[in-house]
Amino acid sequence: MSFLDFMSIVKHYRKAISLILVVFLLVGVVCVLPVKPSYKAAATVSACDPSGVVSANTLISMIVPISNEVIDDYSDDIKVQIAAPSPSTAPCVFTITAEGEEGGECVIVANEVARGIADKAAELFADLNTLYRDESKEKAKALLEIFETQDVALGDALSILSDNRDYSYCNFIIDEASEPAPTGTRPLHVILVFLLAGILVAGASIACVMAVRDPIRSIKQVESAFDIRVLAYSASSGFAERLWVNVELLSGEKPSVLAVLPLTGNSDDLQLVSDLRCIAEEKAGAQVLACQPLNESVDSVRIANRANATIIYAEAWCDSMPVLGATLKELRLANAKVAGVAFARGN
Repeated sequence: MSFLDFMSIVKHYRKAISLILVVFLLVGVVCVLPVKPSYKAAATVSACDPSGVVSANTLISMIVPISNEVIDDYSDDIKVQIAAPSPSTAPCVFTITAEGEEGGECVIVANEVARGIADKAAELFADLNTLYRDESKEKAKALLEIFETQDVALGDALSILSDNRDYSYCNFIIDEASEPAPTGTRPLHVILVFLLAGILVAGASIACVMAVRDPIRSIKQVESAFDIRVLAYSASSGFAERLWVNVELLSGEKPSVLAVLPLTGNSDDLQLVSDLRCIAEEKAGAQVLACQPLNESVDSVRIANRANATIIYAEAWCDSMPVLGATLKELRLANAKVAGVAFARGN
């Protein structure tokens, strides 16, 4: 199928295609109307100890309970989640995500949770540092007493200070959320999916119609499929007169009896038959006989056999290629003189 054939099919079925697309678009719009928009904002808290005293495992194990405590203060309208890092990663980055229907509120909540975690963690480690500093003073005092009594070895005395820890280097860096990101199903995407589905359904429907009916689409299609000429086209001026002249030229004489055989419909209702009768009587005193389609009347074969020339009347998009092929085959079996086809533009 050439591009021109494809465009002619689209042009002919444009109303059906438009209707299918409109229906699918309306269904898509109805589906997305109840869907509320959803947004997500993400902030991070990076925890590290440059001195290397506090391990990643310690940082994670102490910050996770703080995180759970902070997010419990927020309502269900905003869904807050915290992703804890792996102990093998450095620095330890906690990701806070807030998801809800209001993008601005998600940004605020994510940043508030991040600040809350950082503040409470810093406060906790500051308290621990104070606690261990106080304990160090007590241990130093105990160490002096040991040296005075000299009751224990120096190594045992130094082991008393081995537990000393310094949490003053623990640092918590906040990377705040700035813009919310849309999540979930986007209305435009849903509508585009339904539009694509409409195009596929329209294409499949037309393909089925073309496969089952195989309608006559163009003059070129008729002439290339069957060894027969199209004598006249209804879209051009003087359809009946042009048809009569071409029949006269092909036969080499003025036919006295001309038969018009439509593929479908009632030949008595054809304007072409009336116009041909006037022209034939005026120019040659000839007789124009209107035949019924072969599937409706067997007498049409006898009439075509007796006529000097037979014209097959085919209407684009209404008549089919299989019917035209069967009609030609039957007329040729009956030794009818088929002059050609009168091709009418379909609706």
